[in-house]
Amino acid sequence: MEQYHHLVVFDDDWSIDRANDALKNGWELIHVGTKTDGLLDNSQAVCRTVFIFGLNKEQYDNYLETMNQPLIVDDIIDED
Repeated sequence: MEQYHHLVVFDDDWSIDRANDALKNGWELIHVGTKTDGLLDNSQAVCRTVFIFGLNKEQYDNYLETMNQPLIVDDIIDED
């Protein structure tokens, strides 16, 4: 088992896209599961997919640097 410096969890509306980007950057996927995120009016559970990645120190430092950069709307909008 590899030693991880930090674990990162993606479980939001963009978790699949974020997980795919993480895999492209060489992050190690260590778990995929689901989590309950509330109930609908009919008492049906709302479930989300959860991705957990193990990062080494270099990957985690790069992740923190990316998270501290300002959000640029043009990077989000897909103009096809």
